[in-house]
Amino acid sequence: QAVECLNSLQTNAAIIEAINKTGGSANSRSLPEMREFCRKIGYEVDVAIMEVGIGGEYDSTNIIEKPTVCGVSSLGIDHQRYLGETIDSIAWHKGGIFKANIPAVTVDQPAIALDVLKKRAKDVNVRLAGQHQLINASLAIELCRIWLEKHRNIKFDNERVPQEFVPGLVKVRLPGRTQQLVLEKYPKITWFFDGAHTLESIQKNKSESLPNIERILIFNCTANRNGPEMLKNIILQHSYIHFDHANFCTNVTFTTNQFKPDLQNNTIKIDENLTWQKTLAEIWPTLIPKSQKSEAHIFPTIQNAINWVLEHCKENEREVQVLVTGSLHLVVKIIYLFVFKHVVLQIDVK
Repeated sequence: QAVECLNSLQTNAAIIEAINKTGGSANSRSLPEMREFCRKIGYEVDVAIMEVGIGGEYDSTNIIEKPTVCGVSSLGIDHQRYLGETIDSIAWHKGGIFKANIPAVTVDQPAIALDVLKKRAKDVNVRLAGQHQLINASLAIELCRIWLEKHRNIKFDNERVPQEFVPGLVKVRLPGRTQQLVLEKYPKITWFFDGAHTLESIQKNKSESLPNIERILIFNCTANRNGPEMLKNIILQHSYIHFDHANFCTNVTFTTNQFKPDLQNNTIKIDENLTWQKTLAEIWPTLIPKSQKSEAHIFPTIQNAINWVLEHCKENEREVQVLVTGSLHLVVKIIYLFVFKHVVLQIDVK
């Protein structure tokens, strides 16, 4: 119920679209119900980490007027419909979370994006720290360090990772990112998950290559993203791997009328003609080397795509590796189906 209620508040895309049409500005005080809801869910919480939805300038999380610290992780080209086509336009939106006299940190960014973030920070009288930061883990460390210094009066050596942080960093897991699992009923199939939904994250997504193994790609991204370029990057990054099959499906989970609100992406309309999936399937043969044979398949639902893999592998003596990527919605829904509809033998998050 809590997840469904929170999802009902995810209206960032609609807000941005309305603002772009009217030329108006965001008004945090026009959301009294949301402010009250956030107050209630935060009751007796020691630390609240709020993730921005789309962008930042017009995001609903700006109702928090005095956060302890604000952080901006690695920027990439995404949500262009709302944030613009260029990295500097996207950086401008992201910098909209900065607040006057509230510390702000970031990681290593493209030069033009970093310049925009610095200007946005300067506009609200904030010094943007973090040019020295390299990865998102370091961003998390810096955010935690600032919170502890401000709320617990704990001082740290700025040049070193606090030893108290090490156990947490060692144990940290991010499901759906470079995750592997094996189903008890299908031990020959290893599933590799990476919800890489931008070109930058696709380029970081790799799986191991082993001989005499059949490999299957399950891919989907929304039509407002550059699917062909993402597929091209998958092939470039996996040039040592031959995908025997490429399965293109929608982000609709079930083949029947089953419905789970917290698994739905309500910002995307369902295309019963599978136009986008057909486009990706047609492009696929033009991207792979001519010497390779790879069959493209189209499925109306995620469940259809999974069932095809399971049935196909029943008659296959070889081990099978399945790479699922392109969309966090796709990855999360498949993991949900496995965890709740099948018995998981092994889960490994690297």
